[in-house]
Amino acid sequence: MDSARALAAGEGSGDRVRVRGREWTVEARIQASDCASIRLRGSGGHDRTLTVLTPFDRPIRLERPTRARICTPRRWMHDLDRALLPLHPFGSLPAAAGAPIRLLSYQLEPAMVIARDGVSRVLIADGVGLGKTIQAGLVLLELVRRNEVCRAIVLTPAGLRDQWHLELSTRLGLATALADSRWLRSLAAERPAHINPWSMPGIYVASHDLVKRAEVLRPIEDVTWDAVVIDEAHAATSGSDRRAALHAIAMRSRHVVLLTATPHDADPQEREALMRIGQPANQDEPIVIFRRSRGDVRRCTLRRTRVIAVTPSRAERQMHELLERYSRQVWNEAVARDDERARLVSIVLRKRALSSAGSLLTSIERRLAMLTDTQGEWQPSLPLGIDKDEDPVDDDAPTVDLGVPGLGDIHLERHWLNQIAAAAKRAAADERKAHRLLRFLARAHEPVIVFTEYRDTLTRLADRAVAAGHDVLVLHGGLSARERAGVQRTFNEHGGTLLATDAAAEGLNLHHRCRVVVHFELPWNPARLEQRVGRVDRLGQASVVHELALVAAHTAERLVLAPLAFRLAAAGAAGGRTLSALSASSVATAVMTGEPLPQPDEPALLQSAAVPPPTDLAGFAVAEAARLERHRCLTSRSVASFVRSRPSVVATRLRSKKLAPGLYFVFAVSLRTNEGSTIHAEPRLIRVELCLEDSLAIQFSRQQLRDVVAALASTDEAVLIQIASQLGGNGFDGVSTLAGARNGRLRQRSEVIARVIASAAPLASQSLVQAGLFDRRALRAAARNAEATAALDDGRRDRDAAATRNSTVTRYAELLAAIHVTAGR
Repeated sequence: MDSARALAAGEGSGDRVRVRGREWTVEARIQASDCASIRLRGSGGHDRTLTVLTPFDRPIRLERPTRARICTPRRWMHDLDRALLPLHPFGSLPAAAGAPIRLLSYQLEPAMVIARDGVSRVLIADGVGLGKTIQAGLVLLELVRRNEVCRAIVLTPAGLRDQWHLELSTRLGLATALADSRWLRSLAAERPAHINPWSMPGIYVASHDLVKRAEVLRPIEDVTWDAVVIDEAHAATSGSDRRAALHAIAMRSRHVVLLTATPHDADPQEREALMRIGQPANQDEPIVIFRRSRGDVRRCTLRRTRVIAVTPSRAERQMHELLERYSRQVWNEAVARDDERARLVSIVLRKRALSSAGSLLTSIERRLAMLTDTQGEWQPSLPLGIDKDEDPVDDDAPTVDLGVPGLGDIHLERHWLNQIAAAAKRAAADERKAHRLLRFLARAHEPVIVFTEYRDTLTRLADRAVAAGHDVLVLHGGLSARERAGVQRTFNEHGGTLLATDAAAEGLNLHHRCRVVVHFELPWNPARLEQRVGRVDRLGQASVVHELALVAAHTAERLVLAPLAFRLAAAGAAGGRTLSALSASSVATAVMTGEPLPQPDEPALLQSAAVPPPTDLAGFAVAEAARLERHRCLTSRSVASFVRSRPSVVATRLRSKKLAPGLYFVFAVSLRTNEGSTIHAEPRLIRVELCLEDSLAIQFSRQQLRDVVAALASTDEAVLIQIASQLGGNGFDGVSTLAGARNGRLRQRSEVIARVIASAAPLASQSLVQAGLFDRRALRAAARNAEATAALDDGRRDRDAAATRNSTVTRYAELLAAIHVTAGR
């Protein structure tokens, strides 16, 4: 076939071509308005990849083999297995076969619902530790395989940015760019000012708090994305700058993947806001939700939970009794006058007392000073010394609301506070929980993570642990993201004792050496309990996980919070869901009033904006996992050069008592788009009865077998298309219908992005700054923005045109193997 004919026909995936003096196998072909991009994989002994543009390069399609290679039956079966390697059914995930991860069927489902059904928005709300990062990575891996110029962005809390970069690189082989302030400064120094740093293809990993900065968000809004992954998506609360920025980016993406283990079950308004990230207003574009517990996927790690009651000292009991009487009085007066801020003060003081006597003393002294300072001169400290890419983590001592009066009689209130301060000072000299923790650490002889809510409590514990001779690491919100990543790396490599606030409770992998988690005090948010233990109870944990909670006897921590921990442990042991539907406010009410905790309702995520996955998806995922494992096995046993190139037709002769005599042919039957891309391929077996005498059939020569194979292999494309139509049957009609529905959804999402770009509404980056602040810049940037919008629109039209061209598919057949069976004797 000459060059012109090759270009007119269009090379399809799997075809062998010659270009630049070498033989290659076509992996993908992307048609643009005036050229085509063809991705090639080396064959014939060289393992290179190459992308060429036609008509600048003119690949010559190599003829199909017209003669059979005769071999033994055993070799025939082995070669046939290898010849079937490139055949992937519609909606499959061939890229996952090459990823060095364990293939779990439930983790394939989100990527499959995107690849097969064309779903544009997915929420993965699985339990803690079930591999949401891997599931999102599989989506990215498949999109990159289908489109080498894929542009994707992963948005995550700053403390998880390095971990995402490492996981995508080592576990999925995806190259990523760590997009932070330093990266932006380096690009600004290296590239011309008019070059958008986000415009190049690739996968960017950035923090939530970086992209919500107006000067960073503005160029991001000039770019359309193939995929946006938002980790810990529940942090984008309604009305916040963070949600405005993440929603704006998601509205410009063809695929949106949200990840969270705590999807605001207790707050319907926040839950609805979460599910509508990336959804256009006044348009019904539901999100597909995956929510699996450990029991659902049968990944229940053995976990042992123990609540250890610590008897307070006499000074500690007096402190708790005085504070309970004072806070109950403040609570009742606040309820009577509907003073939400005063109620919050009473909650904060009770939480600080249950954390440590020293923490309570700090807050009481600060409250006394703020109540005395009638001129309002008290100012909270500024969050200096943190990364510009993240907001400070809220684990420091609360200060702002402590100046709110709680009682009507200010003199009586100061009297109460002075008494509590004196009791707290005596109790801080002999804190029994700290003694019990040090005794446990002395006996543990293995890595341990100790969680506490407040940074000042952590500091006191660290000082005492170091004085007792323990190797201590600390992780809290006062550290930068880079410092926290260093602590995580050191702990995973060397172990020791890690003292952490809830700055380490979300997302971090700390299970490599550790299996023990200690709650120095119980958090009042039930979801946070599961987040803490989830740092070690996750996929890859090979040991029994031990969870210990230190609770102060004779206090609300023992009477209210400890039963909550038991209920969470029971739910986890049964493989059920956590008590995330129980809000922190209901727990606080139970602590302050002594009322029993309510029974939470089952989480109901499937609202008007959400739909469950297709009912047949789980079965397809199980089959796909088995197929990919088979693919891996065959690839590992095959010669590399053979796998990279399309094998020749193999044939054999066999005597059998089980198979009917005749000629058997194995065809690879596929569906190809007009651009030559294969969207579905499968093997089909046909048998041809021999109209010969039995003796002649037995003596059917090798040359006759070669001639028959040559006759079939050398047929023109029209005959092969006709054979494919006969072999495909009605099953291919179903695949064509699914492909059409998928393309339709992709076009609808493309139209959504086009309307966002063309809209005259203000950009999200403009709403995040003071009005008129950048008016002078806006005049100078108007022309550049118009050019960028035009370029984006051109790219969208090219994609839509390609989708239209690919809406019709052609069946195609190719002979892979033949076998001549004669009657056995």
